Amino acid sequence: MASQNIAIVNRGGVLTDAACAAWVPALQTQISRDFAPFWNADAQLHFVGLNQQPDPTHWRCLILDRSDEAGDLGYHIDDTGIPEARVFAADDLADGALVSVTLSHELLEMLANPSTTRFLTIGEAVYIIEVADPVEADGDGYDINGVRVSNFATPWYFGQANPAGDRRFDFRGLLSAGIPNLRPGGYIMDQVGGVWRSTIARHPDGRLGKRALRSGRSSYRAMSPDRARLIRAAIGER
Repeated sequence: MASQNIAIVNRGGVLTDAACAAWVPALQTQISRDFAPFWNADAQLHFVGLNQQPDPTHWRCLILDRSDEAGDLGYHIDDTGIPEARVFAADDLADGALVSVTLSHELLEMLANPSTTRFLTIGEAVYIIEVADPVEADGDGYDINGVRVSNFATPWYFGQANPAGDRRFDFRGLLSAGIPNLRPGGYIMDQVGGVWRSTIARHPDGRLGKRALRSGRSSYRAMSPDRARLIRAAIGER
């Protein structure tokens, strides 16, 4: 199994280097211990502080303050040929979302689908494989040495075999069925007849997931320049 070098780069003013660096061992454990056996994608994480520069050959995950896509909590892209994730700490904190979960979410999705070109076709529907979106609520995550990380869907959720016959649809075993089943606060996107649709699962009290409300997610970047309009329409907003 190949191991990808990824730089976790602090470039914001909200979180100190020490706060960001403290998450890296837990993220490393999640990727190598929990995620890699399912998705055959491992990584070696390297923390890069405010006054340091990352290796230009490494994939990057930038911790920034405010989003360059209005309302985004995080996304991952491949615009330059080197995959990059961006996490917006000030926006996360303002929305009451855990930055460590968003960081874990984007790292795992970037590893599973770095150029957002992996799709699943079921009948007429075409789904983008985004492993954290269906189970992305903070409450569905889990703790590693006191750091909350994101839950993630397994290949079995997307109709592919899990290693050693494991029949979990997600790492924590919370989902009872594969795609398009969702946990509260999760969402998926699919395309039917050239039209992209969003399915969002509300929490029991009617709330929508904070990350599912964001308009600039990597799925939208891959599918349509009208991604903000699509998400607002999907949740009944103008």
